[in-house]
Amino acid sequence: MTLRLPAFLRGSSIGQDAKISSLPGQDLPPPRCKLETFRKTARLIRIGKIRYLPALFSVTLFLSAALMFSVQPMIGKMLLPIVGGAPSGWLVSVAFFQLALLAGYCAAHLLSRVSPLRQAVIYLGAVCAGSIFLPVTLAKSAAFMGAVPGPGDVLLLLTMTIGVPFMALSATSSTLQRLFAVAGDPASGNPYFLYVASNLGSFTGLLLYPLLIEPGLRLTTQSAWWLFAYLTLIVAIFLCLFSLRKIGEIRTSTTDEPVALGQRLKWVTLAFVPSSLMMGLTSYASTEVVSMPLLWVIPLGLYLLTFVVAFSDRKFISLDGLVRAQPVAVTLAILPIFIISPAAISRFQVFGFHAVVFTLVALMCHTLLARSRPASTDRDLTLFYLLLALGGALGGVFNAFIAPVILKSTTEYPAMLIASCLLNPAFRFRRSDILLLLVVGAFFAAGLAVKEFFVFFAVIVGAASALVVAASLLVGGPRAAVIGCGLITLAALQSITAKSVYEGRNFYGTLKVYNQDVALKTGRESIRILSNGTTIHGKQALAKGHEKDATSYYTKDGPLGEVFEALKPARVAAVGLGVGTIACYGTPETKITFLEINPQVRIVAEEYFTFLEKCGTGEKPEVILGDARLSLARQTDRKYDLIILDAFSSDSVPTHLLTREAITTYMDRLAKDGIVLFHISNRHFYLALPLLAAAETMELDSRFIDYMPPSPYADHSQWIAMAREKDVLPKLKHLPWHRLDVPDSTKFWTDDYDNLFRIMHL
Repeated sequence: MTLRLPAFLRGSSIGQDAKISSLPGQDLPPPRCKLETFRKTARLIRIGKIRYLPALFSVTLFLSAALMFSVQPMIGKMLLPIVGGAPSGWLVSVAFFQLALLAGYCAAHLLSRVSPLRQAVIYLGAVCAGSIFLPVTLAKSAAFMGAVPGPGDVLLLLTMTIGVPFMALSATSSTLQRLFAVAGDPASGNPYFLYVASNLGSFTGLLLYPLLIEPGLRLTTQSAWWLFAYLTLIVAIFLCLFSLRKIGEIRTSTTDEPVALGQRLKWVTLAFVPSSLMMGLTSYASTEVVSMPLLWVIPLGLYLLTFVVAFSDRKFISLDGLVRAQPVAVTLAILPIFIISPAAISRFQVFGFHAVVFTLVALMCHTLLARSRPASTDRDLTLFYLLLALGGALGGVFNAFIAPVILKSTTEYPAMLIASCLLNPAFRFRRSDILLLLVVGAFFAAGLAVKEFFVFFAVIVGAASALVVAASLLVGGPRAAVIGCGLITLAALQSITAKSVYEGRNFYGTLKVYNQDVALKTGRESIRILSNGTTIHGKQALAKGHEKDATSYYTKDGPLGEVFEALKPARVAAVGLGVGTIACYGTPETKITFLEINPQVRIVAEEYFTFLEKCGTGEKPEVILGDARLSLARQTDRKYDLIILDAFSSDSVPTHLLTREAITTYMDRLAKDGIVLFHISNRHFYLALPLLAAAETMELDSRFIDYMPPSPYADHSQWIAMAREKDVLPKLKHLPWHRLDVPDSTKFWTDDYDNLFRIMHL
């Protein structure tokens, strides 16, 4: 069966060989002659038996993919201030884009049942409709979100703003590949090189954003340029469709036998595990290091790169080598998660090591996908992409929405590493393994029943698993890796649970409360600690008579204590609640208000620590839930003598709280002789530079201190103090507060621009 285009689209045969004259003074040719000029040019381009088609389609798919994956970090950067800098905002946005990709592939699959010409017209209309929603802006559309936005709010916001254009872009790959497959080109029999071109475009878009686009352009300019590139893509798509039309007849493919259900489930599973691992690695980077596009795009870039390598005609690494190396890599990755102390190794090194392991595991899964790909028929081609997108979306949804609800800690990452061994072709499940599972289950049940049994359970399981892990490393068997790593994970989780007072997880992070003994001159004493990830966010002494002692970064002989002593503030706003240690500075003359975005932190501070209830001699501090910057902006009737910025997201500070516009908001809420105090302690970024650069441009007086405490209850900290009046900060004379010279090349941050890469130190 063939499809014929109407005569007015095919072009009339009248005047096809007429020459178009361009003599001076001659009237312009009629529109049909213009069409003939274009058609003659097209015929010249088609010299060489239409071999220009692969290049045209490859460039179009490359541009489409580059747009898809450059907009993702741009949207994530726009989203951070809206969700209070929560790292999970990026995870939810990645899950959204995976769902949108699935929707686009699903639409393309449904449209594959209609004629190629009709699918092309509908697809082009969808891409054009997407331009109505551009340029992209999130802040103006976020008015419906409450004070404490959740993942559902983020999903709705992204659907309203970028959903239509992104879903249209996501249909580009499968749609154009289907059209190319029936175009009659010699390369139509194997259009998977277009899939490689699409993934290379994705990888290029991801790299260009953190390396060139983000450092050089403001967000509004980025959005404008993205709109321009999107319109260019529409032109390229039209050229692709026009070229197919000029080739002549478009053929429909024959229908093969439907793909078996087992094969479909295998495609979904092989796509699910790498997607979940990618989200787990991203969660570690954005929580334990910092939420910034440079680190966001590395796991996603590696994820796409494994697709490029796996689907390439040139084999860079054999499947047999991947099958042998994967269980060893998984075993080496599981051990440091639970055994090595977080302080013993740089987080960048840990991230780099896990990135290598993730790449190897994802490459094995994607190579298995490439080996089982269908022939390039109409239905199977789009079905294959649809199921790949379904598996990827399920992995993203699991990590972004399901895991935070059903798991108290981030155990989904080691669980997926172990699950990848089950996908290893060399894995074989034996009947004897059932007995082992029953024994482990009995120990686990006993541990749940008797908490004191946890440690005993961990020791036994740990010793048994050590032998299995050794076998895994020596033999490289996936079965040994599954059993050994599973036992190690279970033993470690049991041991951790036995020591924990509280574990909780939500959109804003993973919190853990536990007790720990510390050695003092007077003997060993117990303290209670709150951690977010691997970063301590507060501690309280449990010894009688010391429950009200200010600890950690907030000791009374430290920088914060000196500011309170010198300023004697009547009203204080503390951005970030932690365990409520700052409440120790409350007096009948000093009222403290906490601003906290994470409801879980408030529950922990009130139920597992006593600073809010027992500290201070004044009234109980007020706790306001919501983004601190927005909350302060709404408090037009209040003036504070002291505003403390202590809003940590694990070990990083939300960048939207350090911009010039944010500082302006703080100054608007500050009394004439007040101080804004920034706690900027960070292991990876020198946050003093952009803050001090902003203070200079705003003609604010500023001081910096790097404080090394003598007290065992205190921690090393860095602070910056700012004030309008020049006679306020000189009152801080007991500790070594000093002015800090800022290089002329340092740029202050704005809501439209920040650059964490420039202030990074490893």
